[in-house]
Amino acid sequence: MQARFVNNGESVTMKADKNIAYGDLVKIGDELVGVAMMNILKGETGTVAIKGAFEVLKAKVALKAGQSVYFKAADGNVTATADDGPKLGITLQEAKADALTVVVKLVG
Repeated sequence: MQARFVNNGESVTMKADKNIAYGDLVKIGDELVGVAMMNILKGETGTVAIKGAFEVLKAKVALKAGQSVYFKAADGNVTATADDGPKLGITLQEAKADALTVVVKLVG
């Protein structure tokens, strides 16, 4: 079979296994993490962005611009520790340890 274009790869449609709020970080499978672009009720389908730059909650850790960050599902935020979960993306700015958020370019 020849490959055929499906979409531009900036988002995916997924069926929620729990209620998801607009803006929530969402783990899809083992390695993909995105940002919910709408409220998605359990059992319904909705759109999750897997490309773009988003301001996300972070752990109490200092981050450098250009640093890889990982999604820690248990806390719902990002960390600098690869063992915490799948890679979310790369920071686009520096963030001090006491900052609540950081801007991340998704690598989906």
